[in-house]
Amino acid sequence: MSEIMKDKPFYDRSGGGVTLSGGEPLLQAEFVCAFCDALHASGITVAIETAANAPSDIFASVLKKCDQALIDIKHWNEESHLQGTGVDNRQILANIRYAFKQNIPVTLRIPVIPGYNDSATDAMAFASLLKELGARDVQLLPFHQLGDNKYDKLNTAYAYSGVSQLLDEDLKEYAGILSASGLQVQIGG
Repeated sequence: MSEIMKDKPFYDRSGGGVTLSGGEPLLQAEFVCAFCDALHASGITVAIETAANAPSDIFASVLKKCDQALIDIKHWNEESHLQGTGVDNRQILANIRYAFKQNIPVTLRIPVIPGYNDSATDAMAFASLLKELGARDVQLLPFHQLGDNKYDKLNTAYAYSGVSQLLDEDLKEYAGILSASGLQVQIGG
């Protein structure tokens, strides 16, 4: 808190606040809840960036402490989500449904990854799912290679080594499909 309070004048002037991101903040739910209480007591708003992959009670306890939620949704298809992330998307979708029933702004974000969820078919399926979930807007996060060197340092194989990163213009068709369904689309976060 002492480090954060150094930026309090900036938060006051800009109307901004603290964003909890990761890793995954939901893995430290008890700390996050206490931290949010301390931030709010100092007049600082809190946003959370999360994959929403946590038991419903943990998700709800953290979400009620936040002023805004940014939730990544990596694949519309349960099986593809499982193959790409190691978990299916059922709990995530249940948590997103819950989030939309709360009284805070919720923005869904799709990290668009080549060969995984980047096709026009994926965009159409996401559009359908997002409308069913009650989303009004979505952010498309283009694939980048910023983490490539971390795999090298860990001496670990990187499945996307050599894959070109996506530029904003690479997502225009994808964004157009989502926009045509009535969603407000932003490329980049």
